[in-house]
Amino acid sequence: MDTTRIGVKPKNTGDIVTSRPVADLVREALVLELSKNGHSVVSNERDVVLAATVEDFRLDEVAGYASTRYVGRVVIALNIVDGRSGEILLTRRYVGIKRREIDKASEDARRETMDAALARTMHDLATDPELAKALASVRTAATP
Repeated sequence: MDTTRIGVKPKNTGDIVTSRPVADLVREALVLELSKNGHSVVSNERDVVLAATVEDFRLDEVAGYASTRYVGRVVIALNIVDGRSGEILLTRRYVGIKRREIDKASEDARRETMDAALARTMHDLATDPELAKALASVRTAATP
């Protein structure tokens, strides 16, 4: 399975690919958002385990008569698990969609569309009060 392929150019003229594997792009965005919210993301000493799955990371490109329409979709499923007990504290799905119509197709437009879809997904994740509550409950329980 090609982990960088996210779509097909109009009229089957080639694949739309990312410069790095999709999982790496999403992991980096997730770590950045959690760090901005004051959480330390480490691979050892787990108070909480974040199990994220990329369910969809796709760009549709449709060439019209005078313009090109882009629709970027990012869907991430996230489980928050207590690192000590193994109890699932929260299960959520975050969806980001960006639609864009431009006069001329370009690599920049593709990248900007997917960047915006990913940013919307991360914004929803970062501002989710239930996620914050789940993370705070683990932090509170870990404090002596």
